[in-house]
Amino acid sequence: MDIKTIAARAGVSIATVSRALNKPELVRPQTRERILQIVTEMNYTPNPLAKSLLTGRTYTIALVFPTLRNPYFSQLAEGCEAALSSSGYTTSIFSFEEEVPKQQAIFNNIIQRHIDGIILAGSGSLQEGYQQILAGLNIPIVVVEDMPDLDSIPVRAGISCINIDDRQGTRLAIQYLLQKGHTAIGVITGEPQMLITKRRLEATWEVLKKAGLTLNHIVSGSYISIESGYRCMKTLLGKGAGVTAVFTFNDLLAIGALNAVLDMGLQIPRDVAVIGFDDIPIAPFTRPRLTTVHSPSNEIGIKAARMLLNHINDPSTPRRRVLVPAELIIRETC
Repeated sequence: MDIKTIAARAGVSIATVSRALNKPELVRPQTRERILQIVTEMNYTPNPLAKSLLTGRTYTIALVFPTLRNPYFSQLAEGCEAALSSSGYTTSIFSFEEEVPKQQAIFNNIIQRHIDGIILAGSGSLQEGYQQILAGLNIPIVVVEDMPDLDSIPVRAGISCINIDDRQGTRLAIQYLLQKGHTAIGVITGEPQMLITKRRLEATWEVLKKAGLTLNHIVSGSYISIESGYRCMKTLLGKGAGVTAVFTFNDLLAIGALNAVLDMGLQIPRDVAVIGFDDIPIAPFTRPRLTTVHSPSNEIGIKAARMLLNHINDPSTPRRRVLVPAELIIRETC
C-alpha cells in the first residue's frame, strides 16, 4: 500500500492525500475523512523519506544538553521525546560536557543534517557569547533556560525559552531555613560562571539581606558531581564558622553534602539542615529524605517540545519566555 493507491481509491490527487496527512486543515472535511478512512483500513504508514521530500522537513529534532549524567536532563529528554514522537518526530541527542570546541562541532553537525529544530538545555551552554551562537542558527530553537535578554537576539528563526523559576525556588528554600530559626546559612553552588549560579546567588543574597543577614559561607562545586558536594560540605563545616544549614544549588550536590555530614559524625537535621534543588527521582529515597525545590523537568520537556513545534509549523509564532513555578518539597533534612 502506497500513497498512489490511496489517492486512486479516494478519487483524489497524490497532493491531496499528502495534504490530508500533513496539513489536514487545507483539505475539505468530507474529503479528508474519506482519505483517513482508507488510510486506517489499509493500515498505511507514511514512508519517512517520501514524507521529507513532500514537506521539505527531516522530522528530526536535536536535543542539545551539557550532560546526561545529571538526572534532571535525562527527565527533560524523556519529556521532549514523548511530545515530539507523538507528532511524528524523532530526536537526536547531543551532549557536549561544556567543551566549547565540541559544542561548535555539534552545531555544525546539526546544520549539515538539516534538522528541523533544536531544544538547547542547560546554562552551561549559555555562558559568554551565547547570543551570537543562537543568532547564527537559522532554524527554530527553544532554550531551556531563563533568558531575560531574549529580545536582544536577532530574529532569524523562531527562538523561545522556558525554565523553572529558580529565583522563586531559591527564595522559598532560604525563607524556609529562616523560618526554622537558622541564621548561619551556607550555600554550595555549581560552576560560578553559569547563569543558573548567578541567579540563585542573587536570590539568596536578596532574602538574607531583607532578614538583616549576610552570606558569608559560599563554596563552589560542580553541578554534575556528587563528590564535589561531599568536598564542599566538608569545607563548609571544617571552617568552624558554626554553619547550621546549607542550601545546595542542585540535588547531586545535596546528596554529596548529606554523606559528608554523616561521615563527620553529625546528624541531619539536628546538627545541619540541608536543602537541594531539582527533586530528582532519587531525592525521596536518600536517608534522611531530601528536602528540595521541585523542578518538573519532564513537564518542562513536554512544554519545550510543543513550543518548538509551534515555531516549526508556523514561523510567524511570536517568541515566548515562560517561567514554570517552583515548589518546595519538605521532607526530612530540615
